[in-house]
Formats: sequence, structure tokens, C-alpha cells
Amino acid sequence: MKARQEEDMALKAYKKAEEIFRQHHGLLRTKQALELGISYSTLADMTKAELLVRESHGLYRLTSLQPLSNPDLVIVSCILELAP
Repeated sequence: MKARQEEDMALKAYKKAEEIFRQHHGLLRTKQALELGISYSTLADMTKAELLVRESHGLYRLTSLQPLSNPDLVIVSCILELAP
């Protein structure tokens, strides 16, 4: 029973995280994800389950979306967007 509850909680967290990723065009930096309520463990579990792919250090993309056509440009733009 407890394992089933934990599985349900994980699925709920995955669905919430996927919705947040979709609101951000399928890409989030770790800092953004944390600020939006996605935990480190959810990011790690979703990556392990191949629901997310780590495009670069601290940059995640939903695997259900098309791969980046110019990943280097996207990575640089995400870094610059977060620069002070």
C-alpha cells in the first residue's frame, strides 16, 4: 500500500514537472526548475526514466519534444537569460 502511494506521488510530481516544462518551451535550467517547485530528486528521477534529457550542465529538456536544432545557441541563450 505504501509503495503504491509513493508511486502515485511520484507520478503526480512528474506530471506537474512536465506541465511546468511545457510552459517554458520544454527547457529549464536547474535553478528555474527549483524556483518553480520541481525538486532535484524529480529532475534526477525523470532523467533516469528518460522523460528528461540533460542538454548541458544544469539544462534539461523534455524528451517528448523535438531535439534542439541548434543546441549550442539554445544553451548560450539560456545562460545569458539568467546572467545578472
